[in-house]
Amino acid sequence: MAETGNYQLKQWEKTDRIQMEDFNTDNAKTDQALAQQRDDLVALTAAMALYGNCKIWTTSYTGTGNAVTSRSLQFPWVPAAVLIIGVDGRTVLTTPGATTAVVPFTSTGIMSISWSGTTLTWQTDALGDIRMNQKDSVYQVIAWASV
Repeated sequence: MAETGNYQLKQWEKTDRIQMEDFNTDNAKTDQALAQQRDDLVALTAAMALYGNCKIWTTSYTGTGNAVTSRSLQFPWVPAAVLIIGVDGRTVLTTPGATTAVVPFTSTGIMSISWSGTTLTWQTDALGDIRMNQKDSVYQVIAWASV
């Protein structure tokens, strides 16, 4: 009779004789593995509480396509990092205090930004798609901060 690679559970074939002890042994192994997984998760949760955690905040916005205007995002706290996910793989990753951000897959590749407390502001121009403001495109925003 064959056994599984991880927990050596029985793998019956048509010619094998099935016995109650095989089922009981497999159930005991499964129960033990699940109990260990639960205990590990409890221990990990307790350990994480000792080290603090990070806060994550998400939102989205829809591009207006307006040229020569500014866009702003206000966060509930000063983030450690902000990721804006746009269309066609365009993303912006920035941190407070930065004055520029790189926009991949664009001709200019650089976007001017500014920070004021919990607010991130950037200028758009005629190339709204490059400046994370393409008309009717939905942009996802993720902000992180340590606790």
